[in-house]
Amino acid sequence: MKYLTPTPNPSGAYPAPQSNPFPGAIPLTDEQAQMVVDYNGFVTITSSEEEYEEGFFRTVYTVEPNTEAWESWKASLPPEPEPGPEPEYVTYAELAKAIREGVNAV
Repeated sequence: MKYLTPTPNPSGAYPAPQSNPFPGAIPLTDEQAQMVVDYNGFVTITSSEEEYEEGFFRTVYTVEPNTEAWESWKASLPPEPEPGPEPEYVTYAELAKAIREGVNAV
């Protein structure tokens, strides 16, 4: 079981689920926790009371993706940088040979 802070960040996204319980935490199933991760915290959480035995109730949480907020957040990210040129590598043997010969290998 994972646990979630009940208040989202200013961006509207919930922080990553935690593995240890804490006061006020929302308990999540593994599937719900994975949804929080998959949608970068942009989920909608609702709670309801469910009677599980006559006169005894528990809080049940539903987690749904907030795709509109998630898509908006993804669109606001800067573009991925273009890959740069591959660095040139020198083996130790090449470096040792260059040093012996007095050549600047770098």
